[in-house]
Amino acid sequence: MKKLLSIIAVCLLSLQAVFALGDAQFGVDLGAGIVTNFGSSQDVLSLKPGYNDLALKPNFGWRLGFEASWNLKSIGQGGPVEAGPRWVLQAGFSTRGYHWKNKSYKESLHTFDFQVAPFLFGWHFNFRGGEIGLRPHTGPYVSLDFAGLNKTKYDDEDFGNEESKTSIWEKEIYNEKGDEKRPHQFFDVGWQEGVDVYLLDQHLYLGIMVQEGFMQMVKKDFRGGNSAGTHFGFMARVGYRF
Repeated sequence: MKKLLSIIAVCLLSLQAVFALGDAQFGVDLGAGIVTNFGSSQDVLSLKPGYNDLALKPNFGWRLGFEASWNLKSIGQGGPVEAGPRWVLQAGFSTRGYHWKNKSYKESLHTFDFQVAPFLFGWHFNFRGGEIGLRPHTGPYVSLDFAGLNKTKYDDEDFGNEESKTSIWEKEIYNEKGDEKRPHQFFDVGWQEGVDVYLLDQHLYLGIMVQEGFMQMVKKDFRGGNSAGTHFGFMARVGYRF
């Protein structure tokens, strides 16, 4: 809870700074794609069976985002926005998770998280007199899972049927001694890259975003197979710039 309150406080202060700077371009966007916290991009691309031949699949996630950007040549000054280097701030709510499955066992993790990337560096290119724009960008992000469920289901002729739902905030037994700990890491830090194309006098933008996390979101004692347990996201997004 302290981490959540700290993240909210940082976000509020960031937003206050955003609106105080002025001369900014603001946008909102919706995104969808592969967003998981079972492993890296290599784990996703291989999609190999994991522990006990469990088929591993990433979640199809969504994102509701907000962004603000400033031209670094004219930050804090009036006048038209020019092409060139840009500071980009992005924030949003999204989902992520994974699925394990074989003939007698199913497991899924589905979480809701808040992400903020306050220091993205981009470069804006204008074409056709400014009617069309292109902006690649890259930089760090932080995220926090604030809600979610881990679901398991057994369907076995010898051991019977059993189904359970566990909050990501609950502790679970992880060894024969009966020791308990939370299987999920709530806080994540990583790196993201993206590129956006601006159309319709640069009000409508279409883009892709790739994220690679550094933290182990699913702790080692609760992971099957050789998965890294980190965050990976590949999303397409559509937005409107005001």
